[in-house]
Amino acid sequence: MNRIAGVTEEYWGALNEDHRFKWKLFNRAITFAGALIVTKTGLNYADWVLAAVAALLPMLLIESQRSYRRFSSRLRKQIIRIFITLGTWCLVVLGMAFFIQVGLISTVNVFISMVGSSQAAVDKISPLALVLIFAVCGIVAMVRVFKELGFWELIYHLPRRQLKKLLVYKVFKADCFALFAWFEITVILVGFLYVNTAAEIFKLFVVMFNAAVRQ
Repeated sequence: MNRIAGVTEEYWGALNEDHRFKWKLFNRAITFAGALIVTKTGLNYADWVLAAVAALLPMLLIESQRSYRRFSSRLRKQIIRIFITLGTWCLVVLGMAFFIQVGLISTVNVFISMVGSSQAAVDKISPLALVLIFAVCGIVAMVRVFKELGFWELIYHLPRRQLKKLLVYKVFKADCFALFAWFEITVILVGFLYVNTAAEIFKLFVVMFNAAVRQ
């Protein structure tokens, strides 16, 4: 197996220009459709950033794997490092945002239920002190759960290893149309799935923030 060649480079190189043009047109159509249906946050700047991430990163990965051997050795290494770093930390940010969101919701639910069931005892404690106590306990509980679940392994080490297998060790090669199409379409769909999930989490954070401000 040629590790220097990109994942799709050998198959892409065998296509004639007509087929390349048709496939690029199909890719652009998928990208355009995805941009229309992806979840919007309601904040223009955030939507623009997310749309750029969804469109540019998959496109750069796809194009780099089509012409990988044409780049210098130095540029190839830089491309690999950039995509492994970006891919890993994008998942880390998303995973941490999801974990923190779930932790906050759980802490608030426990706070509300305990305050409601122990109103007499709660009346003797300062509201600020009560909030601080629950905040500290919530943080401690979240850190403990984070460690016990091995969440860092799931959101950092595992994606990093898989990206290395794909981009460094080249354990996957698209040597037929089915694998070629599967790889490129999957890259595009994963990009939009990531952005859609990030937008949903971001929207919920905005809702929680607005609710806290109103209180």
